[in-house]
Amino acid sequence: MPRFEAYADRCRTDWEARYGQSKPWAEHEEAYRYGWESALHDRYRDREYHEAESDLTDSWPKRFSAVDTTGTTGALKRTWEDLKETVREGYDRARMEFNKRT
Repeated sequence: MPRFEAYADRCRTDWEARYGQSKPWAEHEEAYRYGWESALHDRYRDREYHEAESDLTDSWPKRFSAVDTTGTTGALKRTWEDLKETVREGYDRARMEFNKRT
């Protein structure tokens, strides 16, 4: 099973190439990881994102009350609404990487 740590640098490089400073990786990495790890969990492994989204939404506050990130202006709070597309990207990327190996 592909672990996030093995792909984190590549994910960050790809992310920064697409979004640059408009969506800083430091503000999105934990949400991306949440999507990645969820996609590889036994409960979701064979499910498309749209099939898992409701469960992921419900589980979000159990893992994060809000994601704290540090920006140039100090601590920022990011909610599910702020980061759900990032979760989806991580989820889809992990499924893509996992499917390459199965």
